[in-house]
Amino acid sequence: MLGAAGAFTAQIVQKYQSETAQAQTSFIPVGAITIPLVMPDGRLSTYINVTAELEVSDAEAAHVGAQLPLLLNAVNMQAFRAPLSRGPDGRLPRFREIHHLIETAAAATFGRAAVRRVVVTQIAPQ
Repeated sequence: MLGAAGAFTAQIVQKYQSETAQAQTSFIPVGAITIPLVMPDGRLSTYINVTAELEVSDAEAAHVGAQLPLLLNAVNMQAFRAPLSRGPDGRLPRFREIHHLIETAAAATFGRAAVRRVVVTQIAPQ
């Protein structure tokens, strides 16, 4: 009986180590992304610079890092269609919508499984 318990414990430890190895992540800096602030009526208000990082598994880090220009393209292609500004003059960015825009573009570019999290580290006027 002790042998079976030891084997079972070894299986649990091996599974935990496997899951832990898969959980190793890195943050890939995207750099500054210039995003147009579009008003709800479709007019261009201004531009902002957004700095973000993508949390990816270590196994995906090289692939994601090499394909970052595709992410920037996806963000630009979606930004003009999304109302990302608020306020009377349209100069206030909608933070949640900007985060969602980058998150959606990252999922479309790399796949939902590749990017675990998008972290927006700075939003500044241009």
